[in-house]
Amino acid sequence: MVPRRKVDRHMMLFKLGFVLFCAAFTHHVYKYILLMQYEKYDVIYTHYPGPCKQLLGKDGGGSEDITTLSDGLTFISSGFFPSSKGRILTFNLSDPDETLTELVIEHTVPKFHPVGISAWEEQSSNKITLFVVNTGFDGGVTETIEVFEFKRGISKLWHIKTISSEGRLMNDILAISNDSFYATQYLEYYNNKYLSPLEIYGMMKLGKVWFYDGHEFKQVLSDLGYPNGINASPDLSTIYIAEFWSKQINSFKRQKDNSLHLMQTLFIDTAPDNIEVDPVTGDLWIGCHARTHLLHKYEEVNGQSWSPSQVLKIKTKNGNLTSDIKEVFLDNGEFCSGSATASYYKGRLLIGTVGTELILCDVLYNP
Repeated sequence: MVPRRKVDRHMMLFKLGFVLFCAAFTHHVYKYILLMQYEKYDVIYTHYPGPCKQLLGKDGGGSEDITTLSDGLTFISSGFFPSSKGRILTFNLSDPDETLTELVIEHTVPKFHPVGISAWEEQSSNKITLFVVNTGFDGGVTETIEVFEFKRGISKLWHIKTISSEGRLMNDILAISNDSFYATQYLEYYNNKYLSPLEIYGMMKLGKVWFYDGHEFKQVLSDLGYPNGINASPDLSTIYIAEFWSKQINSFKRQKDNSLHLMQTLFIDTAPDNIEVDPVTGDLWIGCHARTHLLHKYEEVNGQSWSPSQVLKIKTKNGNLTSDIKEVFLDNGEFCSGSATASYYKGRLLIGTVGTELILCDVLYNP
């Protein structure tokens, strides 16, 4: 016969464990609700910085990432969804009469669906090297970094080489030279049908950042919550990374060996996607998702539903993030759905989306 005192002790420990489990589970569910932004009102108070127009409509294939050079020349990746044609577009923000141009790619790249994009310009030779993350929609198995050369005045891209991601699911990329770059890896187990749901719904911080030196990849950061956009201060001394799940922007000091040392973390209470940096002021322009649960639905139906779009500007000082954050653009998704990136140049704002529109706005005030 088991002593009653021993039975009571076991029952007490079981009840305590059950209470702790329920508390931990409730806390996790609450965190997931906050991540999906279910707690926020569905009403979106749309506002624009000035007159805006669509350069690409709902069936335009999107404009997942944008990179703008110092003279206003802008490269745009389009064709994120599997049903869309993958292409690279250009637009000159310095020319008020400019129209979108699709670049012809010499030597066709198979399964081309570009996402992250970054350009490196050699000032002495005027040579532009373009790095593009190409997703193969198979869990990173065929995902690659495609490297192109662009010559001004010619609407073509010359394909230089393909760099394998070695099975990693890359998202965004930042050129550091004509043969080196940083890249974000946002999921670890995307290709594992058992661990992938655990990683996503568990919001596990398994994201990484890699540095490619022209020969091989080296891991420079780990334990990140779905790292998305990556960019740098104009002098390349500070690296900025958007953590989607944590709703924050991190700044890192770039070391001589290209490792990264955390300097700041800034919570912005919205889901940040890609980051663009003003080449003059160093301020950050960020495409954000104001309702994450609607973004998920938008992606599931290849852009055939609305997902609110939001653009934030974060002022910097000597490369450091400040608390001066302004919401420059907000739309309920009817006009601009699934904003992924934004680039500002001398009073004009170009807003890219995951897989649908491309928006151009005149900014009528000093943001």
